[in-house]
Amino acid sequence: MKSVYKIIGMTCQGCADSIQSTISSKSFAISAHVNLKSAQLTLESNSIIDLKELNSAISDLGIYKILNNKPILLSRLTLYLIAKKPILIALTVVVLSSL
Repeated sequence: MKSVYKIIGMTCQGCADSIQSTISSKSFAISAHVNLKSAQLTLESNSIIDLKELNSAISDLGIYKILNNKPILLSRLTLYLIAKKPILIALTVVVLSSL
């Protein structure tokens, strides 16, 4: 069974390689490929894999999170805010300092 997931938290190719090797070493994985540019995990497995199981497999690697590839509106908003976190922090500091 082939599945595609979204990965957040990757910043470099080393992150992608670590996730790919960790997922590939699990017994449920036939093959795994992580693409840094698209932030996607393509996983071929023997059965349907729960997201909790995937996330627990990479929990020791860092602050990465694997999500369904087709997020709902709330997940999209969360991903957007996470991506814009530095600018939101800077904007908050500017607003608070101007008060």
